[in-house]
Amino acid sequence: MRGTIGPPTITINYDHEFLVCQADGTMLPTDDVGFFSRDTRLVSGYRLTLNRLAPILLDAAEVAHFSARHEFITPAMPLGSASGVSAELTDLVLPERAIGLRLDRTILEGIHEDYDLLSFAKTPVRLVLEVALESDFADVFDVRSHRLVRRGDLQTLWRPSSGELRTTYRNGDFRRELVVRVAKGDSHPEFANGRLVWIVTLAPKGTWHVCLEWRPVIGRRLGRVLDCHAMLRKEAGLGPRVLPRVELESPHPTLPAIWRQSVRDLEALRMTDFTVRRSVYVPAAGIPWYVTLFGRDTLVVAMESISGFPEFASGALDQLARFQAKDDNPDQDKEPGKIPHEVRFGELASLNLLPFAPYYGTHDATPLYLIVLSYAYQWSGETELLTRYRANAEAALTWVLQHGDRDGDGFQEYISRSRHGLYNQGWKDSGDAIQHEDGTIAPVPLALCELQGYAFDALLRMSEMCHLWGEDERSEELRRQALALYERFNETFWWESEGTYYLGLDAHKQPIRTVASKHRGIQCRPLLGQRHRPTGPRPARGGSPDAAGHVERVGSPHAVQRPSELQPPLLSPRFRLAARQRHHRRRFPASGPPCRSAAHRRGDLRGRRAVRVVPAAGALQRATPRAQRLPSALPGLQCAAGVGRGVDLPAGGHPLRDPHRREYEKDLRQPGPAGLAPLAHPPQSAGWPRGAGPAPAA
Repeated sequence: MRGTIGPPTITINYDHEFLVCQADGTMLPTDDVGFFSRDTRLVSGYRLTLNRLAPILLDAAEVAHFSARHEFITPAMPLGSASGVSAELTDLVLPERAIGLRLDRTILEGIHEDYDLLSFAKTPVRLVLEVALESDFADVFDVRSHRLVRRGDLQTLWRPSSGELRTTYRNGDFRRELVVRVAKGDSHPEFANGRLVWIVTLAPKGTWHVCLEWRPVIGRRLGRVLDCHAMLRKEAGLGPRVLPRVELESPHPTLPAIWRQSVRDLEALRMTDFTVRRSVYVPAAGIPWYVTLFGRDTLVVAMESISGFPEFASGALDQLARFQAKDDNPDQDKEPGKIPHEVRFGELASLNLLPFAPYYGTHDATPLYLIVLSYAYQWSGETELLTRYRANAEAALTWVLQHGDRDGDGFQEYISRSRHGLYNQGWKDSGDAIQHEDGTIAPVPLALCELQGYAFDALLRMSEMCHLWGEDERSEELRRQALALYERFNETFWWESEGTYYLGLDAHKQPIRTVASKHRGIQCRPLLGQRHRPTGPRPARGGSPDAAGHVERVGSPHAVQRPSELQPPLLSPRFRLAARQRHHRRRFPASGPPCRSAAHRRGDLRGRRAVRVVPAAGALQRATPRAQRLPSALPGLQCAAGVGRGVDLPAGGHPLRDPHRREYEKDLRQPGPAGLAPLAHPPQSAGWPRGAGPAPAA
């Protein structure tokens, strides 16, 4: 039985562009595949044939994040007539494997394809190579929802003199164009029946080559492509990497590998539109469907990479400040001071058919902006940062205090005001992500536990910033508000019978009796009460508890009814590792933030914050083939190909069936090394020394 190796799909990306195809290079318009540029699918269908037969795939893999290679052989096929072939031989069948075919693809602003044929036949052969292309110019939202609707006019023009196929799409003011151009061909191209056609004659051991370029036209600008066979960064002329050189030296073999892979991932996610200067930019939220600016993802990346690359915090603060809301627009869930959820550029957003240019339907990005501003100051010691973004911080704080608390009960709640808005506006933003224990959808507005943790942290950090600005009275007021939230939260959200916190409160102020990964949001923040330390689901009811916190477990009494439609039922390792990393971080002393020094650049990570990542990452690295991992917003541990956003499992895996799951969960539960202080908690009294952060537990 014939089989192939490699991942089920191939994904390459650069900047705002990405291509997803099957392993054999094919694309079907009904699948989640194609060539996308700025949220529009420019190529929706692709099929390659030789003498009308599909070649046999041997292997396919990504070479770099911007390049991929597909290796084929020909099946058995009838010979065509060719010069030097006698009439008696034209009826013979060319045996399998007689011709080798290599397809290389690279992506820049457009796609460059290299087709190379090599003959192993003993006689000259005549082949007809055909490439069928289809363009639907579908919006990325239509592709992901599998509701393909053509709203505009589509026209295609073939120019034989230049070997150029031009397809244009217009819908009002929205226009996109794709130019498919034949370059450096050993045969003259033809166009018939929707296919580009080449007649190829190959002598024994002969070779044949042609280049095909897919160039998008956005505005009046023709997209650039790379040169032939530019599969590696040096060959592509992409220049040196833009991130500062940060190296780790460690006797542990896995830690430097994690770091190097993380840096490569972050480089792959770079978007030029959201670049402040060379090394200061905002990475995309994830490949392939989240290649744009996301508020929450951008800020979480900034926090998690602050120890090595504080440039991401600078980029996040700068770019999100540009989109911070200044007016009120219910259709966009927009309110003054609010930080956006995401920014889109496709047809639906450009024509205001969806309110995503930008959309503000997320609750957590605004308090996270304040937290990241504090992080950036603590790690750089630059007071100029606080001055530059003070107006943005003040607007964000005003939103948290006025709009974040919808009904004035002291808790942060969300509800969408938009016809097209997200029902849920926390980390889990699927429509049915927040359910009561009986499986019913919790009614909005919802006050989730994680949002209270973000607000508490933001209030404390803003209090410290006010002190630096010389506003001591206001600083004390914000500190009192934070302490009041601390007391109120622990009194209202504590679930005594389960030894944990409620997931949140629904519109009727009834607790949502569900144990979920959102508890990690408050576990990472110093909001948990001294007497209310979560103990986790009881083993008799929900399996063995996670010693450090809570995750949703399928089969437990708190499992959702349709977990496949939500974010993953098992909290993804990247968020678990990030949470545990923060859980064991050291607090800086009252004397102030550390200065960024050369020791920092050499990898002196204060508090050894990444130590918990090492064993789990090693297990995941062994479990997941390299070719089946894609960059994600939190780098180092990557998503498996074919698996949705936020899932870090081997391809085709499942959290309950993954043979490596016990191994990396065991690694996660190992006690930390001596000297790593657990996250401190707020004191029970108001006599809290300024600038010292939360007092250590007794």
